[in-house]
Amino acid sequence: MKAISFIKNNAIAMSIALAAVIGFSAFKMASPATQMAEFVFTLNPGGSPTNAADYTYSPAGTPCEDGSEICAVSNEHDNTLTQPELNSILNQEEGRIYWKD
Repeated sequence: MKAISFIKNNAIAMSIALAAVIGFSAFKMASPATQMAEFVFTLNPGGSPTNAADYTYSPAGTPCEDGSEICAVSNEHDNTLTQPELNSILNQEEGRIYWKD
């Protein structure tokens, strides 16, 4: 009995509170954009351009110039280069290839 009386006496306030909860839950806070860092891996001297193990992480970037021989690749994942990542880069699905003069 007291609950019904309380609801009748505070119906407007409860309606406003319910509308506020529904209104605020309808909006999602925008998450900050994640910026991907670029990681460059240079091909070791005599290494195979198609073997991920033949590349070394180069935190300072790459000294390569445009040319015809692969000297480095880059990804945006982390500072390790896996064979699937290298395959994806070589297939030009992601990442970047740097060519030597």
